[in-house]
Amino acid sequence: MILFTEPDGGRLAIYVDSARPGAWREQPYYREIKQWAAWAARDMRQVIVVVGGRSIVILPDEDIDLGHVEENERISVSEVMQAGRIKLRAMKIRADEPGPVVRP
Repeated sequence: MILFTEPDGGRLAIYVDSARPGAWREQPYYREIKQWAAWAARDMRQVIVVVGGRSIVILPDEDIDLGHVEENERISVSEVMQAGRIKLRAMKIRADEPGPVVRP
């Protein structure tokens, strides 16, 4: 695994060797990645695992596999109200849509 932070600090990307695609889910790595996701969520920053070109957004309470993010797409993380509490959601949007987004 290789860790890469964007210059503005908006995203931590973890690139996983496709020969061991599940390595990031093993302990102690997964526990650490989830902790980083909790810290990142406080400031609406992103933690992304990239395996074989697929982008998986790591949130404190779930992992969202967005598949391949194309050149004309970006990843957006936003807050939504669900069951009376604020929850994070992640999705792909068009690159020209406004919002707090970063490209993988």
